Amino acid sequence: MTSHIIVTAVLSIRYLTLATLVVHLLMKLVMTINEKASTVLRSVSVRIEKGWREEKFHEAMELLEVGSSFSDGISKEICTSAAKMANNLGVDALFVYTKIGHMASLLSRCRPNCPIFAFTTTTSVRRRLQKAWRVHG
Repeated sequence: MTSHIIVTAVLSIRYLTLATLVVHLLMKLVMTINEKASTVLRSVSVRIEKGWREEKFHEAMELLEVGSSFSDGISKEICTSAAKMANNLGVDALFVYTKIGHMASLLSRCRPNCPIFAFTTTTSVRRRLQKAWRVHG
């Protein structure tokens, strides 16, 4: 019983009102759930991709037409070629220097066998790219 009183006293010193305590606990809960969801999503996608590679495909995927401009076509061809070369040569990793994440996400869509390391100066771009297939920021 005394330990509950001590814990309550410490919590009341740190959190002035019950509302701030509840908000703090809810924030911690949401952050924990988001981290867990990201971990589960990544492990599921890795398993799906592994099965996909073993059963059907062993090479880099061809990108579908997504862009209409000439420069989009060049970017698509560069990424497709890079993924094919990486698979043929058995490289350990691909490195991409990107400002907005476009080339790294295109390369991710080609599904090379090795991980992709994307370097960017923007935190939001790095976070977005970490959700892409095998991209590490």
